[in-house]
Amino acid sequence: IHKLLQSPAHIIATIRTKQDYVLSEKNGKYVPEKVGLKGITRDGLDYEFTVMFDLDIKHQASCSKDRTGLFVDKPGFLISGDTGNRIKEWCESGVSNEAVVKKIYGAVTLDELRSLYNRHPEFRQSLSQHYTKRKAELLNGGDNLIVKPEN
Repeated sequence: IHKLLQSPAHIIATIRTKQDYVLSEKNGKYVPEKVGLKGITRDGLDYEFTVMFDLDIKHQASCSKDRTGLFVDKPGFLISGDTGNRIKEWCESGVSNEAVVKKIYGAVTLDELRSLYNRHPEFRQSLSQHYTKRKAELLNGGDNLIVKPEN
């Protein structure tokens, strides 16, 4: 894992899956119940990846994790070279968390803030407190107020 994380290269990895079960109580007895597929990996490995796709029997990919915002809430699709190119472009775009925070506090209208929110879905969760704070400032008549972010 350390070698993967320290590599300067972009890495595509695959994992094996197996049927996952839980024990459910029925009529006073515990019976195994299928709940889908589970990746066979070290605990927490999926946290390290930027994008994760699940493939079905027809090779249709659905995104189960997406920090890029490129594939989230999209219907199933066939992975192609274009998929890799889109991920590579995102990796090389250089948009950082700090840059988006500066843009949030530089927004002078709600429309501008909303546009920024929609343009960077990969930062929605991690920067939600900044979006909320700036929205409140703008709603309270601070349309022309530019506030520097707190560190």
